[in-house]
Amino acid sequence: MKNSSFRRKIVYLCLIAVLLIPISYLSMPDRRNQDGQISGGGILAQVRRNNGLAEAALGEIDPAGESIRLAAVGMKGIAANILWLRANEYKKKEKWDKLSATCNQITKLQPHFIKVWDFQAWNLSYNVSVEFDDYRQRYLWVTKGIDFIIGGTKYNRDESRLLAQIGWYTGHKIGKADEKKEYRRLFRDDEDFHRRMPDYISMRDTAGPDGKPDNWLLSNQWHAAAESAAERRTLRGQSPLVFYSKAPMALVSHAVAIEEDGYLNEYAQQAWARAGDAWQKYSNREIPTSVGFGIRLADLERRRKEVIDLKAELESLCGITLAEIIKEKTQSLPEDQRLAMEKPLDKRSDAEQQLAASASEFIETTYDEVIRRGNPTQIGKVNVIASRLRDTEQYSQFTERYRGIVNHDYWRTRCEVEQKPEAILARSLVYDADRARRKLELEKARELYDKAWIAWAGIFKDYPKLAQESEGEDIVEAIKRYKKLLADLDDPDGFPPKNFPLLDVVKLHNLKYRLLDIDYKATPPPAAASPPQTATPAE
Repeated sequence: MKNSSFRRKIVYLCLIAVLLIPISYLSMPDRRNQDGQISGGGILAQVRRNNGLAEAALGEIDPAGESIRLAAVGMKGIAANILWLRANEYKKKEKWDKLSATCNQITKLQPHFIKVWDFQAWNLSYNVSVEFDDYRQRYLWVTKGIDFIIGGTKYNRDESRLLAQIGWYTGHKIGKADEKKEYRRLFRDDEDFHRRMPDYISMRDTAGPDGKPDNWLLSNQWHAAAESAAERRTLRGQSPLVFYSKAPMALVSHAVAIEEDGYLNEYAQQAWARAGDAWQKYSNREIPTSVGFGIRLADLERRRKEVIDLKAELESLCGITLAEIIKEKTQSLPEDQRLAMEKPLDKRSDAEQQLAASASEFIETTYDEVIRRGNPTQIGKVNVIASRLRDTEQYSQFTERYRGIVNHDYWRTRCEVEQKPEAILARSLVYDADRARRKLELEKARELYDKAWIAWAGIFKDYPKLAQESEGEDIVEAIKRYKKLLADLDDPDGFPPKNFPLLDVVKLHNLKYRLLDIDYKATPPPAAASPPQTATPAE
């Protein structure tokens, strides 16, 4: 019996020794040569190295973090959950220093879990910062959150999501907060924070009109770094359409911000020109779609013309047009369906809506029907044209939809218009009028406002789309101040004054701003403020 037990032990030991050979072959660590190059290692080490998954490939190796993870003895997930609970408890009790320390401990356990860095940076910059009354303390916690997420890039150096989030915090939290004027001033003078930027961020390229760093230009730098990282690794968990719009939009926000600061001169024109160039570059970038092919936002007009030309060629070869077939089908509709379709959409009853929907489905016509109803003599050529026409239409539809998502046409037009001397003059007049009103120079303020409205009326006449979008709303905000000024002056005519140049713009936005007592909800937009006749949807 003893001999049998002994033999089994010997067999087990031999099997263990045999199993150590493949385990060693699989898990042997990397070796560094005399020239510093990493090579060799087991199969797992080679796979990690080839796919950029090794610890050194992802970012810096933190000895303290490695020691903590080793000490967790396979229970780092449990330890991380305990620390998350503790962090939330410290937040509730407003123990901010302990919260910050706990966040750092979590990152030691899970340095490559992106959500850790993002969530805790958001917590510090957005949730903790608002707990303080002094805006300087709030700004300090905003920068602590940015510092925190920058720390995450040391361990995840090619992670575009982290880099893009830093660009978002730097731009949005500092440049869009209620205290943005104070935050931007504190940021410009925060030399210590500027020195904490990594070496791949060029602070020389972030100088604003006063020669000091501008938060929006720094935001642009971070988004550019995110784009570079996305080129090195696959873009994951982010919409390419929105992701690549962030860098040019940071430049747009910079141009808007410096005009609000009073820099209404050549520098503002240069800032808008730079933003326009960046937007044009973005428009020419190939963006993958959800159905597998790529589009360029700038191609829409060319593709629309291709659709018109291909359609005309197809109809010419077939001897019948799409419009003729639709007209024929429409005439064959029952009278109740035809009358329902002719009625304006907002005037239809529920029953008429159903009748119109059935009618629309009946008269829908495809290019295959054009080919069947026609008499094509070159069927091979017709089929090729029809295939190209379908593909081009699909390309146009996706491009149109994607342009609507990022409000492409508006921002392109805005960048173009804001560079013009007329726009700089119009903004200068509003800025000077606001300043005169604050100084209680009321008559001077009114004179400047009246000149500004004439200037803006000319701009909106040439670019009516701007009147409908946020540009129009910005001006309506200024008109609200003008209305208050007229009341302070005890103007007998009140608001709006006779022949007010921007009355159409006021009517267009009256439902939101209520500058007039009349409800213009059902009133169609006036001609001067109507968008161009295009199928491109607004955001």
